[in-house]
Amino acid sequence: MNRRILFFWSLICAMMIYQSAMAEEQLMTSSIQTQIPAALMPHPGPPVISALGPAGGTFPKGAFGAVLNYALADKNRSFHHSSREYRLADGKKVHTAQNMLTAKLRYGLGGGWDIRTATPIAYNRLHNNPAGLSKKRGVGDTLVILHKQFMSQAQGKPLDLAFGIGAWGGWGELGMSYAFDNGRHLLEAELGYLWRGHGGHAENYGKQSDLLRANARYAFAVSRHMDAGVEAQYEHAFQGDQRGVKLHNAYDTLFAGPALTIKIPSWKATLGLSAQFSLYQCYQKAHSPQSLGERARLELKLTKNF
Repeated sequence: MNRRILFFWSLICAMMIYQSAMAEEQLMTSSIQTQIPAALMPHPGPPVISALGPAGGTFPKGAFGAVLNYALADKNRSFHHSSREYRLADGKKVHTAQNMLTAKLRYGLGGGWDIRTATPIAYNRLHNNPAGLSKKRGVGDTLVILHKQFMSQAQGKPLDLAFGIGAWGGWGELGMSYAFDNGRHLLEAELGYLWRGHGGHAENYGKQSDLLRANARYAFAVSRHMDAGVEAQYEHAFQGDQRGVKLHNAYDTLFAGPALTIKIPSWKATLGLSAQFSLYQCYQKAHSPQSLGERARLELKLTKNF
């Protein structure tokens, strides 16, 4: 993803935030004598990056939500302690245009419990790949998570805390949310671990790579119709093997960047945009298609509650 394009979008977002903030400030100033109730203060919506939901929060009983995440990236550099272009012997540049969709559903069960699903859908175009492939696409396994909030600020606790367990594979997560200034500011963090176990066909049977994931964000409700903030995501993949032979496919990635969300209360919908920039990447297998990463990516998110 071209950094100039991301910078342009970030500048547009900053201008929109400024204009909305000025309008909101005028509204708050004109209403200062009436002391706007806390219940009417704007609150941040969901994160933009592909997190699994409100980290420490939950869904009300009977509430149903549909979410679609989209990530666009051009994986054009080999990251192994440092980064450089990956070229074949004839000088051709190897890179992958990555398009990743994640479809999610959420439903509130009541009592702090909710159920969540996430299904990844990938469409990648491989350019000058040594293996000869030009496209790689498909639908991944659906992750089903049972989520429980066991501590709530609404009940006088200092913060929101929740845990989740799920499958495909074995998934465990712990989430935290902290709201302040009558809920207008929000800090969230989520840590999850995916155990994949053993699998594959007879010729490539082996230990699948487990994943450790962490997300964090700060969000500010600029108004009832706009949020602004910063979001970050970290991922570590553990090394897998095939028939006892180590694959050297471990990696670490850390991305962060600004996020903007447009909220449409009358539709119970949100549209989010985030420019995520690479802060750190390192792949165990050096200078190979498996070590390709991007300097930046663009992420979009659409949510609709019913």
